[in-house]
Amino acid sequence: MKRKSDESAGVTPPSHRKKYQEIRLKLNVPTGKLSDIVRMIPYLKTKFNQVKVKVEISAQEGEITISDYEDKIMEITSQSNMIVEDENLE
Repeated sequence: MKRKSDESAGVTPPSHRKKYQEIRLKLNVPTGKLSDIVRMIPYLKTKFNQVKVKVEISAQEGEITISDYEDKIMEITSQSNMIVEDENLE
């Protein structure tokens, strides 16, 4: 398992702890591996009372019409009761 913070900070997890009470992960996931994240969520929900998932999408080097963005992308977020916390459109 590759950890960017471990590489830059030389961090080693404490060995005296047997359990974690909180987990926060910020992952850079290849688009073909998102289903692995989806499978991880139910397992975490069996271990923790509160599990939150945030997703950041960055799409570059292409284009989409405003109507396609509104009709396809924003419609999915609306139908799924997702909250758009930040949006940067150029």
